[in-house]
Amino acid sequence: AVPGWKLRQSDCVRAYVQAKLPTDIPPTYIRLPKAWWPAHFHKFHDPVVPLKAALYGHPKAGDLWHNMLMKVLVGEGFEPVEGWPSTYVLHKGGQSCSIVAYVDDLLILGGTLADKVLIEIRKQIEMEDPTPLGRYLGCGHTIVEAQRGVFTDTTCLSDMADYFKSACEIFMEESGETLK
Repeated sequence: AVPGWKLRQSDCVRAYVQAKLPTDIPPTYIRLPKAWWPAHFHKFHDPVVPLKAALYGHPKAGDLWHNMLMKVLVGEGFEPVEGWPSTYVLHKGGQSCSIVAYVDDLLILGGTLADKVLIEIRKQIEMEDPTPLGRYLGCGHTIVEAQRGVFTDTTCLSDMADYFKSACEIFMEESGETLK
């Protein structure tokens, strides 16, 4: 373990809609639910409106979100790690930090540099407050530290028991089979 470093997680809030659709692709039109229609829409039979944000389900939404996130991180000095998609590192003033993205879920590793850069990133991307690593991507995580002389060994234990139990329950419900 590096003294002062923390491993945190954060979820980017409504990530896809934070990415705007670029003007250089063909426009996408959508039907609004009737409850969302402005008053002047009621004179139309089936109005459609141009989509401006990359909604979940749009064929380009994932790429647009990832490109936006990467642009923000690179703008803050991060470099993509070759061969490790969605992994970024920042080295600055003798300090380092890393961010790993899985769609809209971020893992952030670092000390005071990570604290400072997260402030800047959060000015550009709406995200939840970073919290210590716990439940991430359906998997529980526990950090265990043990002193070994002057060194601290840090181990991250992963527990997928709840995820596995849920998968088994869904299987039994859908198949009618009983598992032991």
